[in-house]
Amino acid sequence: MYYSGFIFYREICASMWGIVRDKYFLLCISAAFIMLSSSFLTESEDNGSGIVGTVGDLKESEKGFIFTLFTSSGGEQRCFSRKAVAEGMAVEVKGSLSNDGSIYFVSSVTIL
Repeated sequence: MYYSGFIFYREICASMWGIVRDKYFLLCISAAFIMLSSSFLTESEDNGSGIVGTVGDLKESEKGFIFTLFTSSGGEQRCFSRKAVAEGMAVEVKGSLSNDGSIYFVSSVTIL
């Protein structure tokens, strides 16, 4: 009884070994691994979409710059950035909103 189970196990392993050695199987597994790993990398780098607008009401503070970002939809967002910006610049800012939603902490500024 034990011997017949061993032969069955050996036959299954031999047939599986043929699948693993197939170049198309390996190609599919490699492609799946690359797609999966790239999705994790892009999610960790992306902070979400930024806010596009024009810089106005610029004030320099002790630790950076506070300004109002006027968006094309007519909205205004108060922002804080360590990087210098000039009044009247068209920029895209990325970052995070404060807990109370009153100020947007800018992590990156892209000049448009």
